[in-house]
Amino acid sequence: VTSLDEREEASLHEVERTIQMAREGACHEAEDVWWNARYRRPQDRAWIDKNEVRVARPLARCWLGKAQQNPEKIVELIERSRTWHHHLRDLPKFLEPYVEERLERGEAAMASEDWEEAYRVFTEVLRLDPSVSYARRRAETARAWRLGIGPASDLPEKEATPLVDPREQEEPAPETPPTLPSKPESPDARNQEAP
Repeated sequence: VTSLDEREEASLHEVERTIQMAREGACHEAEDVWWNARYRRPQDRAWIDKNEVRVARPLARCWLGKAQQNPEKIVELIERSRTWHHHLRDLPKFLEPYVEERLERGEAAMASEDWEEAYRVFTEVLRLDPSVSYARRRAETARAWRLGIGPASDLPEKEATPLVDPREQEEPAPETPPTLPSKPESPDARNQEAP
């Protein structure tokens, strides 16, 4: 059994170790140490929030460094980096050539009607940089073609109904009931006299 002070000291030591290991490029190990630190303080949400802010940027930079060293695994590593910190200052510049290359590959796949590949590549762009709205639209179009329903842009457009202020509409004419034709008298009815 450890005292509260010992637990506090051990947790803070693990936070410092997490930051140091992340700076050294040991991303997996740094994450493990951080989870151990959290495990020591499971009910202390304020402590976790305060220290997660301290470890988030170093861990995100660690995964970004791994992505720079392993471009063949860039999508997975950038996603891991973004789970820790979404807006690293040098991330957009680093990602630009990878995003551009994938956009070109996606357009080539669209041109050759390889919907599966186009969808996969445009989805990768979104995993690298979710702010590329063009890639989202192209992924949706490729997905529609892949599913055999065609893109939404190929559907006939509906006629837009003009918006009219109900106060400006003319009062509708009162409905008059339809006139029914009169029933012709039967010959028997004419011959009957009232008693």
